[in-house]
Amino acid sequence: MSRNNHTVLSEVVCPLCQTANQFEVVDASSINESERDSDFSQKEIHWVDSSLDSIHPLLYYVAVCRNCYFACELTDRFINWQKHPSLIQKINRLKPVHFEKLSEYDSSIKKLGEALNIEQFPNRSAIIKIHLAIIDELLNDDPDQHQLGRYYMRIGWLYRFIIATESDKTTKLKSKFSDIEKSYSEFNDNISKSKTDFESFSNQVNNHLDSDEITGKFNSRKELQVDEISGSLNNLTSLFEQLQEDLYDFDIKFSGYKNTILGRSSTNPIFESNLSDDGFSEFLSQIKSEDENIVLNEPEALEKAVKHFMNALDNSLKTFGHRRLQVLYLTGELSRRVGDYETAKKYFNMTIGEGQKLISENIDDQPRLALPRKILELATEQMQFCNEITVKYNAEVI
Repeated sequence: MSRNNHTVLSEVVCPLCQTANQFEVVDASSINESERDSDFSQKEIHWVDSSLDSIHPLLYYVAVCRNCYFACELTDRFINWQKHPSLIQKINRLKPVHFEKLSEYDSSIKKLGEALNIEQFPNRSAIIKIHLAIIDELLNDDPDQHQLGRYYMRIGWLYRFIIATESDKTTKLKSKFSDIEKSYSEFNDNISKSKTDFESFSNQVNNHLDSDEITGKFNSRKELQVDEISGSLNNLTSLFEQLQEDLYDFDIKFSGYKNTILGRSSTNPIFESNLSDDGFSEFLSQIKSEDENIVLNEPEALEKAVKHFMNALDNSLKTFGHRRLQVLYLTGELSRRVGDYETAKKYFNMTIGEGQKLISENIDDQPRLALPRKILELATEQMQFCNEITVKYNAEVI
């Protein structure tokens, strides 16, 4: 293992094509813990190195082979996959299907893999990497529905983060433009005042030169010097006029520049500037036309997550416990976020019921009760929100 300033590098041989890869794992000490949203995503990202704050740590959530683009969640189990027979069996079944899809004409795996550009587009690359992991998971003969739900939920988090980051960038950009315009206005006012002062001064000099105050022997040299002084004053007048014209020209050009920049931010709010510039949304839309598992925004991602979480609850997560309770709550919470309040209430009710039962059965094991209590608190709070929303909606319909 080697180390850079915020990740640890792990060397892993791809279990499909045997290519040696170096995968980055986030060093936990490099990120400051922040408040969690109601679906457990971080509300804000604050790296110890603040220059990284516009990069979501989910960039390092999935490992993608640089050769064959095989992708999966980067866990200790995957890093040491040779020691896990069940994982080896799963990979061996996946291998021929993955390579068959990779070799297809217009392969979505190949297109997504070749579009990865972590250095220039980290958040876009994070979305691509998780999509690749979803495709590979779905290629399994028995896809892990819970894992698919987790993948889609995290894509939703990424889209949300990108919107928030872009909104913050736009706010800061507007503030910067405002500061520049204020400085320009003050400077322009000072130039206008200076021009007015100069005109007053010039009139004072010209009035003197036109007067009969100079007589006698000094008058013989006056005419030549008056011409020289008048020429200088005329030159200065021209300079002021030219400066004001140039400032007016600058004002028009800078206003056009500002409108172009802010116009781009307002018309493409869902992607950071480098994403909208190279047509990332259009790129994903094109792949989505061939593969319905691609999602283009947060609502689409959360709807997919809900579907797979529901499948998991009906199959692999039937057993009563902490994981089932968490997925029950997330199914309700993600449904609430996409506006499906009836489904949200259904799963919040199930969360509350099973949460109370879990707490009652483990009342003597206090350390195990922290998570169920927190989930129960969140479910109760969000259930109240859903009830208020539906009551308001029904009143408006009536």
